[in-house]
Amino acid sequence: MSEAPESSLPYPPLHKGTKFVVLSDWDGTITTLDSNDYMTDNLGMGKAGRRQINFDTLNGELAFRDGFRKLLESVSDNGHTFEECKEILKQSRFSVQLMPDNATVT
Repeated sequence: MSEAPESSLPYPPLHKGTKFVVLSDWDGTITTLDSNDYMTDNLGMGKAGRRQINFDTLNGELAFRDGFRKLLESVSDNGHTFEECKEILKQSRFSVQLMPDNATVT
């Protein structure tokens, strides 16, 4: 592909003029736990509700966007603010660990 795809992110690419760039969204791709799952399980609808939405999404019964919105809204519907959630994650109630060296990321 010779042309950069349309994106909401700024261009030029982040890597220009740098030795290296490390990007991560801490969603379970390179970590052992997803921060959104943690918040949903502990402050929102709970693990069973989250897993049901995951199954519904995988089975094509629910669009990813709609399911993800339900997950996040379950946290705010229980009275938790974004600022509170950030503090909970900062206070080490949520322990992020990188995947083991021998883990395969697909």
